[in-house]
Amino acid sequence: MQHIDRQLLDAAREGDRDAFEQIVRTHFRIAFATARSIVDDPADAEDVVQDAFVRCWQRLSQCSGPEAFAGWLRSVVRSVALNHIERERVRATRPLDEVHAAGPASPETDLDRALLADRLRAALRTLPQVQQEILLLHELEGFRHADIANLLGISTVMSRKHLSHARKRMRRALQSVEPHRRAVP
Repeated sequence: MQHIDRQLLDAAREGDRDAFEQIVRTHFRIAFATARSIVDDPADAEDVVQDAFVRCWQRLSQCSGPEAFAGWLRSVVRSVALNHIERERVRATRPLDEVHAAGPASPETDLDRALLADRLRAALRTLPQVQQEILLLHELEGFRHADIANLLGISTVMSRKHLSHARKRMRRALQSVEPHRRAVP
């Protein structure tokens, strides 16, 4: 896991866009995993991350130092993600990509996929925030526990414990929901 150094942060604070770009590249995955733990759609999570990095660029002076950057970034991403969710709730419109046109794909398959995705999102939302982040970082992003612990400011043991609890809660949540059963003609 790469960390930013004071020189890089200072250069970015002085307006060096290349230095800030290095910081973005170093921390993009943690920012995306944080956003994804809050926002369901990956494209929306990317938008949240982009907005969060813009906000960070504008407010770099508020970050106390390189050792605090990852935590500060995560709090900015959370804030932007929650604002995004609130905006979407206000809009409350159905996206066009959810409207399926008749075609060669099976409507039953589409329904099964949509129901599974809904069940997974619902199960993920039952987890505490830290467990969501650890689960997504480990399972989707491939982070090791040492890296997760370092990013979140917890011990490796706690990272493993949170992941274990998250997996158990996901299993229980997914088992408690009766899967969609199609009537066979």
